[in-house]
Amino acid sequence: MIEPTTRKARKTQWWRRAWAHVQTAFYSLWLSPFRRLMLLIGASLVLIFALLFVFVVSLSSFKTAYELTLGLSSAFAMKQQGALPRSLGGILGVFGWIALPTVIGIVAGGLWGRRLEGMKDLSPEEIKRGLFGPEPPSDLGE
Repeated sequence: MIEPTTRKARKTQWWRRAWAHVQTAFYSLWLSPFRRLMLLIGASLVLIFALLFVFVVSLSSFKTAYELTLGLSSAFAMKQQGALPRSLGGILGVFGWIALPTVIGIVAGGLWGRRLEGMKDLSPEEIKRGLFGPEPPSDLGE
């Protein structure tokens, strides 16, 4: 006789199924292990930044968080606004100046790399035709 599953067992089964779906989706991207690691690190940095930004907005204001992120104002030169700790403002500024441009550069580089891979099989004439139209300008040195 099969024992009925308990509520705790059903929750465990649900989490296992959900984790299996996440793993399948992650591995179905057909990325190399290095690219999967970079995707995981980039997504983690964006998540940490978003949570920190929302936390700073909830403690002070959107304007303060925006200025700290862009480096328009320093967290350490500011007066204490509400309950905003200066250390959180400093961390937000570091994220705004280091981590976010890095993540944006990784995404842009990946997109640019895919675009170049698509153009790899084209001849120089096809590339010129795609850039300049049917007749390339005469000042290209031809």
